[in-house]
Amino acid sequence: MISPVLECESRRHVWRIGPSDYQGRKRLGFWPWYRDTDGKLKPGRGGFFMPLERIPELIDVLHQIDTQRGPPTG
Repeated sequence: MISPVLECESRRHVWRIGPSDYQGRKRLGFWPWYRDTDGKLKPGRGGFFMPLERIPELIDVLHQIDTQRGPPTG
């Protein structure tokens, strides 16, 4: 994965969301990483890739989710 755009810690994983280039195909990767015994991050299993052409659809869905949750509380 090339320079992660977003990292989000969730329990024992750090999810990295960012661009990826594999065999000349550019995609958006969603991948879990874990810390080894030395504390270094290493790629885990169970991630997935999305073609860059579908990013506008993802943005639309995220916007819908955000507007449905309402204003922040607190």
